[in-house]
Parts: sequence; structure tokens; C-alpha cells
Amino acid sequence: MPIDCCRLALISSTHIRLVKESYMQLALSSYEFKTNSVNDLVLMLANLGVEHVELWPHTLDGTTPEQVRRIFDRAGIKVSCVSAQSRYRLNSEETADAQQAIFNAIELASFFGADFVTTYLGTKQLQDPHAVLAFYKENLQPCLDMAAQHGITILLENMFDYRQEDLNGTALVRTPEGLRSICESFDAATFGLTYDPANFYLAGVESFPFAYEALHKYIRNVHVKDAYKYVEWLHGSRDGLPVWPDSITGLYVSVPPGKGAVNWHAILHRLHHDQYAGFLTVDILTTPSGFQSAYRETVQYLQSLLQEQNG
Repeated sequence: MPIDCCRLALISSTHIRLVKESYMQLALSSYEFKTNSVNDLVLMLANLGVEHVELWPHTLDGTTPEQVRRIFDRAGIKVSCVSAQSRYRLNSEETADAQQAIFNAIELASFFGADFVTTYLGTKQLQDPHAVLAFYKENLQPCLDMAAQHGITILLENMFDYRQEDLNGTALVRTPEGLRSICESFDAATFGLTYDPANFYLAGVESFPFAYEALHKYIRNVHVKDAYKYVEWLHGSRDGLPVWPDSITGLYVSVPPGKGAVNWHAILHRLHHDQYAGFLTVDILTTPSGFQSAYRETVQYLQSLLQEQNG
């Protein structure tokens, strides 16, 4: 079904609540739009009053970048960042596949006019951190060279271990110290971080203030989601709950920001104080039945916090 631009204009004029005098802008990750059409994504953005999307390549399945860009252009949607997809990680055994995924993401980012590509780093249990970093630097360099040609910055996202691969908790992307050692190895003009406070929380790390203080000068994108610790005797059956595991810290339930353990109020206050000029990207993990309400609640929560920050 084609996008009805008149309908979009009506939705936008009715529902958009502008957040003035803020350095930050809202974006919506298309990660959860795995079985939805591009039209569904655009209508969701319009209903929420959000004009930017962090694009996952699977969103384009069944269509072409040219077709999607025409749809985005008609709806006034811009791409803030392109994800190289978390299943591709440079220090896994499929290094060539991971590099190609990043190359593809750079091409998409350039095509859509995005400034960033978010990438991922896994773990090799038999390698010490110095070896992992050396391997990562060597294999990321061709990607950095290509990104520089397009004026694009490569981002690395902090992660917890939902794949059950890092049983000793040694992955560099798990801790602020590990991420800082990576960032110090690259030029800040071409390399930065996607800061995900909830991912730090799931990894058992103090996401704020510690992780933020250690990494804030490298942060170029912020992922917004929330969670709380799950235990059966307290919360009952996990059936139907969006539960995420970490190999060390256990199980967590994904919830909209403000309902979990991440102190988003303090984080946004600090980002505002530091004049962070990047995106707050809604990246919640939810269930199909709670899909629309979770996104709507998250955007409204962020808008209220930003308005509060602006007095």
C-alpha cells in the first residue's frame, strides 16, 4: 500500500510535540521491524512525531534502497545511522563476512545521507584483551578507510552476553575500561561509541555515572531502552515476557524507560548539561503484542524528560 502523504501531514500536525531548545533529537531503531513493511515503519514514525530512523538492513528486505528513500523523502524521514547488524562481529571466525556487512552499511549510510554506522565486537575466549584489540584494529582499518571516504563515523556499541559466549566476562565491549582502551586506539574523528546504558546494566556494570564518565567524550549515539532483573519467585512465570539473558548476571525483563533500573532521568539531565548534540535512539526490545504501545510510551517519556530539561 503506498504512503498517503496527506494522512502523514495530518498525523504529524496533530501528534508531533516539538522539543525546543534541545541539542538532542529522537530517532527510532528499525531493529524490531522484522516482519513489518517500510510503510508500517513510516506510519509509526509519523504517529510518534519522530523524524529520524536508525536503519537496520533487514528493514529493506523485499524492496530496494531507491524505493525506500523515495518513501522516506515523501514522509520527511531521515536516516540517522545504519546498523551493520549485531550478528556480524569482526573478532568472530567470520571476519570477512563482518567486514562486508560493515562495507554494505557504509554504502547504505552514504546513500541515505546518514553520518554513522554502528558496529559490534564479540569475544574470543582464548585470546587475551591485547590480542583481541590488535585483531580488531587490523580488521577494522579497511572499514575506517572506506567510511572516511564517505564522511561517515564508525560506532561501536557496548554489549552484554546474550549469546552465552563470554562466560569469563572478558569481552572488551562489556566494560567501560575495555571500551575506553578501544576508543583510545582510534582517531576520534572517525570512530566513536553508541552508548547503551541498559546493555551496561544487563552486563552488571554501573551505566551511570561510571560508564558515562569514563566514555562520554566518545559518545556519538545513545540507545534508549530499559530492563529489570527477573527472578521467578518474585515475578512469576516468564511466559510472554520479553526476557533477555546474560551469561554471568542472569535474566532481565525488557520494559519501557522509566519502568526499569536505568536512571534515564539523571542520564538525560547530564547529556543536556554536556550539550550532547546527537540522537536518542529508541531501541527497545519488546513482544509483538506490546510493540506499538511500548514505542509510544518510550517516545512520550523521552519527550517529557526533554521538555523538563528545557524548563
